[in-house]
Amino acid sequence: MITVGAKVSITDITDFFLHEGIVKEVKKDKAIIKFPGKSGEYVYAIDDLEEVIERTPHKIKKKKR
Repeated sequence: MITVGAKVSITDITDFFLHEGIVKEVKKDKAIIKFPGKSGEYVYAIDDLEEVIERTPHKIKKKKR
C-alpha cells in the first residue's frame, strides 16, 4: 500500500528516467510525487507506482583466531 512519505519508483515505461521519488500526498487513486533534484511535483496513478523497500546491509562477522 502506497502511503505518504513512502519512497516509490515509477513502473510506467514512459517515465523510466524519473527513477525514485517520495509520496507527498494521496488522493483517491492518484499520488503526488516529488523527485529529488527535479523542480515541481508529478501526479501518477497508484497502479503505476511500486514501493521501494530499503534493505539493511548485513554485517559479516570475522572469526577470531
